[in-house]
Amino acid sequence: MAQTYGPWRVIKSLSEGGQAHAFIVEREPSDGEHVLKRLKNLNRVGRFRAEVTAGLQLSHPNVLRVVDATGLEDTEKPWMVTEFCLKGALSRAGVVQLPLEQKLTLFAGICEGVAHAHGKNIIHRDLKPDNIFLRDDGTPVVGDFGLCFFTEDGERLTLTEEAVGSRYFTAPELEDGRAGEITPRADVYSMGKILYWLMTGKVFSREKQRSKEFFFADRLNGSRDYLIYEFLDRTIVAEPGGRLASGIELVAEIKVLQRRLAMQAHVIDKNAPQPCSYCGLGSYVFRVDQTRPQDTYAAVKNFGFMSAGLAKWRILECDQCGHVQLFRLENLRGALMWGR
Repeated sequence: MAQTYGPWRVIKSLSEGGQAHAFIVEREPSDGEHVLKRLKNLNRVGRFRAEVTAGLQLSHPNVLRVVDATGLEDTEKPWMVTEFCLKGALSRAGVVQLPLEQKLTLFAGICEGVAHAHGKNIIHRDLKPDNIFLRDDGTPVVGDFGLCFFTEDGERLTLTEEAVGSRYFTAPELEDGRAGEITPRADVYSMGKILYWLMTGKVFSREKQRSKEFFFADRLNGSRDYLIYEFLDRTIVAEPGGRLASGIELVAEIKVLQRRLAMQAHVIDKNAPQPCSYCGLGSYVFRVDQTRPQDTYAAVKNFGFMSAGLAKWRILECDQCGHVQLFRLENLRGALMWGR
């Protein structure tokens, strides 16, 4: 006779870890397959309840659905039921091989799920590819909220000396069981690591995305990779204050990144390649840069232009076709954007 949990009949076992056992279950054939997670280690019942509580509070296309939580009443073997994501965990779905546009669409969906959680005052604290799942249609959903933190009541479900999250994806302020001020910026850090992993299939500890070993920007890709690095450099940052503030800002920024990539925008960075947008063969070279002491107004005039008033110019010229790009730098924002 098949094993049952309340109205749920076990179809097959999925996995058994140190903390829980997972099964494919169904209530009746027309109800479809679901996943039942049964807690084994009762020392983790607090985490288990947090996962259920978060799942019941969240309702979004990019968050794993909790279908049945009545199993929490079982004091010996608490259980819960969630939707079954046919394609499994993101970490095992081969998504690193997808084209860039599909990767960013996938990542944008994850950002939406995280933003929804942050809007409900829930910080995940354990975002990583193993805890993101793919439905049959490829929609990503954020799951496994067992380490989440509820900012409204400040409830801490992890002992202060206990490590939180993956060593490759967790924010520095959460390392070694530290439990100071927990903010959504911790999830922002993890999301930056997830995007890097999507781009390369690699992981690293702390902030090494620009180190020689892990820097993936290819000059053959023009500004593309450098635009992605602008996003990474606003997420994978040691100090929380240097990151985007929440999943809500992540959603806004990933949309901007997608738009800039679609229009083949140039990255505003003197150290990045600037392919010519006219001939497509050459690269823009800095001919005049009035932020440099040696480039006076005479340099502008010698290049063939008359200086207008107190304007400060940066002039780029294609080294193949001679196409010219002009920038006026007295505008404060423009000067700061070029100030790398």
